[in-house]
Amino acid sequence: MDTCSFKIAAAIFSYWTVSTGMVFVNKQLVQLTPKDLSLFIVWFQCVFGALCLYLISQLSRNWNGNIGPSLYLHKHHLIQRDMIISSITFISALTFNSVLLKYISISFYQIARSLTIIFVIVLSAIVLQQKVGLRVLLACVLIILGFYIGVHEEIQQYGLQVVGVFYGGVTSFFSALSSTVCKKCQKENSVSSLQLTYIVFTIGCIILTPLVLVTSQLESALYLQVDQTYFWCLLFLSGLCCLLVGWISTLQITLTSPLTYIISTNSKSVIQTLLAVFWNKEAKNLFWWLGNVFVLSGIVLYAIFNHKESQKSDKERFIQKTNCSGIEKKR
Repeated sequence: MDTCSFKIAAAIFSYWTVSTGMVFVNKQLVQLTPKDLSLFIVWFQCVFGALCLYLISQLSRNWNGNIGPSLYLHKHHLIQRDMIISSITFISALTFNSVLLKYISISFYQIARSLTIIFVIVLSAIVLQQKVGLRVLLACVLIILGFYIGVHEEIQQYGLQVVGVFYGGVTSFFSALSSTVCKKCQKENSVSSLQLTYIVFTIGCIILTPLVLVTSQLESALYLQVDQTYFWCLLFLSGLCCLLVGWISTLQITLTSPLTYIISTNSKSVIQTLLAVFWNKEAKNLFWWLGNVFVLSGIVLYAIFNHKESQKSDKERFIQKTNCSGIEKKR
């Protein structure tokens, strides 16, 4: 195996491991107590992430950039409208995701979050002015059908609460909104993904600090009637996973392509679902599995169709640019 192939394999395996681990860790966190600590968990993840990136940046400056990227944070970043909106959508997605895990099983997580792609398509068409092809719409039909089958079976056969479906939809919406807004913000401000993550984490700390104090979630976390060592170990693991997922996701896209990344994330979801079913010794019927197959098939088809349409658009822009250059040379 050459060096490039090894890096790609390592990035994909790391993403599968860290991303799956984060879901299981967060599930353990929200199950430890009946109290709602969703805001506190996200606040801690933001504080942990911002501090880690700050330390890495400082070490990088001292070692002439040999350790990691040199990140910067200017005052105008903290009051910039795009950055604030990106931070709000990001922390909203993380917060609702924590709440969602209180009401669903990990095995149902893939279906509960499956509407993210649908919201991404709708928001990309509205915010980024991207065209939606017929084949992409057909993929959406498969996803929605799989979502309906999966939700119906989970409610009828396994006692899923309707509130779990609601939070699944809300989480999917904010995840899609965060992805779309951050993409637009990164493009317009010419910042790297890691730089944007650092800014978003920092603004998230500022926004969430008064909220965790007003809601008494910080106080509740400090005086939980559970094993404090176990709780804080899980919390640190959660913060570490949150930071690593963002970095490894960017690395995976850089080493491969957005298409490979989407297929990789859904392969991870399959493994995560299977792990949850076997670990918790859950018995699922044929229609439940059929819903999962429809969702995964729709997402993979969407990734393939979207990739082909992007290549076609890039080719058309290249031809148009070449023709314009030819005309200018003739003049």
